[in-house]
Amino acid sequence: MTLFLLAAALQLVDQCGSVPDARAVAEVVVTGVIESDTLVRRPVPMRLDPRAFLQLRKLRLRVENVLLGDVAPGRLEVYYFTYLPGPVGTAPLGRWIKGGRRVWWLRRDGGVLRTTCDGVDDCTLSVASGAHLGYRMAPGRSVDSAVAELRLTRGSGPVRDLAFASTIEEGLGVDVPERSVIGYLRRLVETEKGVVREAACTMVWVDALDYGEAKDILAAGLCRCRELPEGHVCRELDSGGVARRP
Repeated sequence: MTLFLLAAALQLVDQCGSVPDARAVAEVVVTGVIESDTLVRRPVPMRLDPRAFLQLRKLRLRVENVLLGDVAPGRLEVYYFTYLPGPVGTAPLGRWIKGGRRVWWLRRDGGVLRTTCDGVDDCTLSVASGAHLGYRMAPGRSVDSAVAELRLTRGSGPVRDLAFASTIEEGLGVDVPERSVIGYLRRLVETEKGVVREAACTMVWVDALDYGEAKDILAAGLCRCRELPEGHVCRELDSGGVARRP
């Protein structure tokens, strides 16, 4: 079976530049932790420009949540094409580390699973909020709304607060109503502390320009914000009204 899958993988053709909306073609969406990322073949001429070369790689994922598709939690092998080592442009596929947790948009091709994007990473998102092993999709819920909840809800296991805070401030990368995002932010404001709470308050402050729900959070005194010299950020204030540094 392994030789059959390898033979199928070697027949894959890169999708660079040919999939306008990589997530829309996904048959499977999971959250999973990277157990290994190994080279299968290089160099591989790019389909649209044979003068450019790629590498074919294989991921081994430990799947924690299934958001779309008929796979089960456990181990999955996933193939993808990315650039050869060296300077590349924005967000190349494969810029991750072993042990990293991400959302993966996948599809089937020739008997194997592959990412729905190649080259540039338009089909994965980091999850810095920890594991959510008991999470189950509610019937009729969209994948994007589930991704938003997972990325804005602290899970179990080790969580690097700085990475979690960065995820909150950088934007979710999914299409969900802003009012639902504000609900998750409020929960973070009420339950977190330090840099994670400050990141949530910063986003509430930004949203308050347009949304009454965010204004309510500020009006209730849950976030006390002021503009600091380095930009529009919130810092938790000490009893004397002085911004504390994380």
